[in-house]
Amino acid sequence: MFYRFNFFEDRALLKVMIYGQADQQSMRSRLTLLANDHRWKCEYKLLIDYSGVTVIDTPEAFTNTLRELLNEIPEERLPVGIAYVFPDRLFCQCFDPKHAVHSLEARCKVRFFRQEEAAIDWLKKLAIECMTAKEVP
Repeated sequence: MFYRFNFFEDRALLKVMIYGQADQQSMRSRLTLLANDHRWKCEYKLLIDYSGVTVIDTPEAFTNTLRELLNEIPEERLPVGIAYVFPDRLFCQCFDPKHAVHSLEARCKVRFFRQEEAAIDWLKKLAIECMTAKEVP
């Protein structure tokens, strides 16, 4: 598995493109790198694109592994939200194929989408909600 980070400072967005075979050890090392990257800010939104992933090792354990990893990230380093974009074939492997979106209960909001546009729209709304919540005393 290999990946590419793209930071979009103007939108407080980090997009991570994932390619190849996704496995739990690679996911763990990638999130550790991300949480320790000097460019990362806690108000960032995270878009992780799995469109280039060929296979996910143990798809049934994917969300549990992700939840465990998010628990290891310090509170001040957690993103506003994480949106995953899965190609249809992987989405159907990992989640209920009848649904367009899958949510994960974790220390930050996480959703899995089939299309990038829907994921970005959700992240924008989430950022607005977070800003509004900070303004209210």
